[in-house]
Amino acid sequence: MMIRERLAALLWLLGAALAISITALWTLAARDGQVSAFALVPLMWSVALLAGFVHHWRLAPKPLLGEPLTS
Repeated sequence: MMIRERLAALLWLLGAALAISITALWTLAARDGQVSAFALVPLMWSVALLAGFVHHWRLAPKPLLGEPLTS
């Protein structure tokens, strides 16, 4: 079961990285120093996805010493 939680946490982190990169690209593409308000949407999604990552990472059980990582 631990592998499933870690995989879910990794997917949340990858989603956050994608949302942050979209925000960065959108901000770099701004014309005349004016950023579209729609650039805030992926920024907010990245914050929410990072919160989901932290939530799933903290809920995953920690393996005991000598215990295999397979479920």
